Amino acid sequence: MKKTVWALALSLCLCLLHGPANSLAQNEKLENCTVCHNVAERYANVPKMGHLKCTGCHMGDGTATEAQLAHSGMYPDPTDFTVIDLTCGACHPKIVASARTM
Repeated sequence: MKKTVWALALSLCLCLLHGPANSLAQNEKLENCTVCHNVAERYANVPKMGHLKCTGCHMGDGTATEAQLAHSGMYPDPTDFTVIDLTCGACHPKIVASARTM
């Protein structure tokens, strides 16, 4: 019985210690954007951006394997005021609203 408890405790500790890899590596696994676009290093060290996926700001389909499908619905410049409510405004509605009144 004691051996079973110790084995379970050790397994649990190993699972907890293993934890997730850095968030950028996880995002690369979830999106195919970096297969064609080498931008991962540019954003990896930017505070508060390293955890975001490309599609979080640019939209599009990060799981597509063909460029045309991946870029469907994508916004190259998410700060463009014609789409900013959909892009930046999805997470930062107050900031976008205040920027519109400047």
